[in-house]
Amino acid sequence: MDKLEKIRRDIERTKKNELLRRILKYVCMCLGMAVIFIFCIMRLSGNRFDFINTDIKATGLLEVYSHPSGANAHIYGNDGFYKGLRTNDETVLDVGSYAVKFSRDGYRDWYKEVSLSKGQVLWLNYAVMIPEIIKTDEVANVTGPILDAKKTRDNKWILLELGDFSQPTFDLLAVDDPTNVKITSFKIPDGVLSKPDADTSSKISIVEGDTSSRYYLLRHDFTATGAVTVEYIYFDRRDLKTFRNITRDFAIDIKNIAFSQRSDNQFYIIDDNDHLRRIDYGGQSMTAPLIEHVLKFTQYDDKLVSISLNDKQEKTVGITYGNGKYRAIQTYTDKLITDAYFTNYYNVEYLVILHGDRVEIVQRPLENSIKYLSTYKTDFTPEWISLNASGRFILVGGREKIDSYDQELKQHKKFSIAGLVQKPTWLDDFYLFVNVNGNGKVFEFDGDNLNEITDVAGMSSFALFSPNKRYLFSLGASTVSATDKTILQRSKLLVD
Repeated sequence: MDKLEKIRRDIERTKKNELLRRILKYVCMCLGMAVIFIFCIMRLSGNRFDFINTDIKATGLLEVYSHPSGANAHIYGNDGFYKGLRTNDETVLDVGSYAVKFSRDGYRDWYKEVSLSKGQVLWLNYAVMIPEIIKTDEVANVTGPILDAKKTRDNKWILLELGDFSQPTFDLLAVDDPTNVKITSFKIPDGVLSKPDADTSSKISIVEGDTSSRYYLLRHDFTATGAVTVEYIYFDRRDLKTFRNITRDFAIDIKNIAFSQRSDNQFYIIDDNDHLRRIDYGGQSMTAPLIEHVLKFTQYDDKLVSISLNDKQEKTVGITYGNGKYRAIQTYTDKLITDAYFTNYYNVEYLVILHGDRVEIVQRPLENSIKYLSTYKTDFTPEWISLNASGRFILVGGREKIDSYDQELKQHKKFSIAGLVQKPTWLDDFYLFVNVNGNGKVFEFDGDNLNEITDVAGMSSFALFSPNKRYLFSLGASTVSATDKTILQRSKLLVD
């Protein structure tokens, strides 16, 4: 009996010990989960525990990327702080200001000063490393001389106008593989262009390509029955035998024209009475005037921003949207330069208006919750305004001065480029190209990392990044021809 009692007690003791072990295990697991949860919340909220000083510090995440990758990233902060890593990578840093330098053998250093706030993820993912020595060569088999050049929006095609203005030929270049450029040569078929008066000159120029990077618009300036006349032609790069004369087909004089961003068979035009209309080639129709007395217009998707005059000669900035709905946003009584663009950034719509030396940003302009964001002024007389494709950066320029505004970080940057006299060309969402006294240069949205790439022709501002950013196409002067011949050139932005 005593043995049975002893066994029973041992079993009960074992059960109690097992229960205590389980309770202890569950407590430890809960504490561990709580610690992990608190740690994650601290990380997500931008905090970390400093084990050395035993306090909590606010932090942010810095992402460093470069083209090409594998550069050394040097991060310098206050009080002698330094951290090194390689692109493409990321690091957690205390809140504050930092100087960042990317370096790689054979390439010029890349610099950026940044400020990191609590919980912020700051992406430095756009750095293009420029070689110390850049090799530029002529793209073979382009006969030239080049009169005009336009790139498609996807940066995969270039249309070149060659020869002379009266009898031009065209080269269509596929540059998606920049090391193996494929060229298709063609002419405008007979009968497409109207005949000019005898002993008069005419001129063909490239207007634009459409959003699908498939169709092109051409402009023909000529003299007919003693009057200076303009007509517009469009064609499909996939069907180089079929060209359409828009002016002739719709029997209308056109002052300005642009592809509709919603359909490659539709166009918006300003007619000779300054009325804004839409032409539909598929339906062989043309609308009644959508807006009267229009000075200029721009597009974003199905939104049409127009600047028009009323009877008092006041300028009204308005938006046409939906099925012909119109909303007037702002009216100005002065004669200051005015320009306006619609954009969408992070699913929030904006209307950006340049009026004199002021830039006005209107948030949600088509909603009842329309909000006029604070207006800012430039310290120079603006001549142009330009937004990148994503709508994040707003650049306003006047001669050598540029004012850059970052909508995401709400930051201004004012800078100058000596000798600048023209509106820069966007290469991608972060880089721009400009011709300064025959020197082709690239720089970033805030003016940083200005680099001379190669000599370029005349006042040409044409430039194109290859899709992998390893080459830059531009127009240059021939080094082998005795005549002043404009050529297409390719600068290699990669060290072998």
